[in-house]
Amino acid sequence: MEGFLDIYSRLIIAFISFTAPLITFLLSVTSNDILKFKQKSLEKKRQILKVLEMPNTLYNNDNAALKLYNENIKKLMADDTLLTKKLNLLNPKRQILRLFISLLFSLGFLMIYKIVKDKSFCIYSHWLAVTLLVMSLVCLIFSLFVFQQVAWATIDAKTDSLASPTVTLGSE
Repeated sequence: MEGFLDIYSRLIIAFISFTAPLITFLLSVTSNDILKFKQKSLEKKRQILKVLEMPNTLYNNDNAALKLYNENIKKLMADDTLLTKKLNLLNPKRQILRLFISLLFSLGFLMIYKIVKDKSFCIYSHWLAVTLLVMSLVCLIFSLFVFQQVAWATIDAKTDSLASPTVTLGSE
């Protein structure tokens, strides 16, 4: 068990050491693409909100048109939620906090586990030790999930900016 804990603690520290520069690099290299993606997303959100504010009184007499209008409103609201989620994933401060707080909690739970297991403190409880170890694993898995989300969102923003043509001023 001690060998597993030693490898596990080294894995957490290695992941912290690996993700810090990678996230910083990933978000700084693609910052222009992220900015373009945010601008497009905000424009889409404005258009969605504009459509949502339109009165549905135009369709009072036509049930089929009103039904179609309501379906489109539901789709637009789902698109708005998706855009908000993507914009949150591209917020570097938020993602760095989510990622590193969960990693630090994972390391902290593991350290408390080691203290609980130490016989010199006389606070050993099997259920507390197991709970701390499970919480550490849950925090590590959550941080891996966050890392995957940030990486995929950044890649999506990069590919979206590559797919759409950009217009520069002064070029014809």
